[in-house]
Amino acid sequence: MTRHVAAVFALTFLAASAEAHGAQGTSPGFIDGLAHPFLGLDHVIAALAFGLFAARSGAGRALAAAGVFLAALVAGIAWAWAGMDHAAIEWAMAASVALLGVALIWSPAWGAAALMALAIAVGAINGLAHGQDSAALGATGGFVAGIGLGSAALLVVAGLVAPLIETRLHRLAGVVAVLAGGILLASG
Repeated sequence: MTRHVAAVFALTFLAASAEAHGAQGTSPGFIDGLAHPFLGLDHVIAALAFGLFAARSGAGRALAAAGVFLAALVAGIAWAWAGMDHAAIEWAMAASVALLGVALIWSPAWGAAALMALAIAVGAINGLAHGQDSAALGATGGFVAGIGLGSAALLVVAGLVAPLIETRLHRLAGVVAVLAGGILLASG
């Protein structure tokens, strides 16, 4: 089973080397959207860290939190496409990655309201970042459906892996997220 988990993580990170957007002069569609969440390490780490953290609250609450995360992601994309252009969105994305890492390192499971608030915040920040990336390219509804499915896949991977790994590996994932967030903040 450990080999399967390692293979899933390896494939997730190998996917990060693929091209994020469609060919020059074309509007990004479903396949571009499906690949998009895997292409930015900040997005990959945010979704995986959120999924690991949400899984601490039990399967039912984690599933609800994933649904809220995905709804907030789509709302964030819509907000960006409607003209919301936030200059600090990459900073907010980096900060959310670091905060998710801190939560994985030190925090126990959260109550439902706090977990849902975190899902809204992280999902909307991810959505705004994805939306700003794709708005100028003329992305379509297919692109949004693809991003939703790709993000859901990352959340499912995290939810499936969470019960298989020990607490210290959750903490290690938190350290990775904190370091990645710090590097992104410093480079931003």
